[in-house]
Amino acid sequence: MTQCDFSHRTPSALHELEPDALHDAETLALAQKVAYEENPNSPFPKYYSGEVIVRPMDGRAVSHREEINLGSSDRPLSAGEIVAKYRENAAMSLSGIINSHLTMASAVQCHGTQAQKSLYLRRFATGELRGGIGLTEPDAGTDLQAIHARGATARTTW
Repeated sequence: MTQCDFSHRTPSALHELEPDALHDAETLALAQKVAYEENPNSPFPKYYSGEVIVRPMDGRAVSHREEINLGSSDRPLSAGEIVAKYRENAAMSLSGIINSHLTMASAVQCHGTQAQKSLYLRRFATGELRGGIGLTEPDAGTDLQAIHARGATARTTW
């Protein structure tokens, strides 16, 4: 098989999961041509490996395999890649406002002290401050289901 370099491709971002993208006619037509099979030797859940094989009409097979996913502890993102991924996802202003921004504002509204409410809520509402949430741990990347850490109460504290 011919090996291809897909490293020029922009990393996946949240905008690819928006309803318009998921209902795009061209994307859906392509999806009808896709088949998959599970790899019994997959290192999942430690890594999210995968391979794509494209067979153009000329009969060639063009492939690319990622054994260790980018963002795992054995293949970490650089500081620049983390910043770029954050900025790309945070740039989705409406989704950002609806999701993490409102989550942060709601947390302050419901659980903040009066001083915190006075300091932050107006600034959240005017856009002077933006709320955000970043959840990760080694070996989890941005996959929240792969996070193993858990909070537990110890008398009156966490």
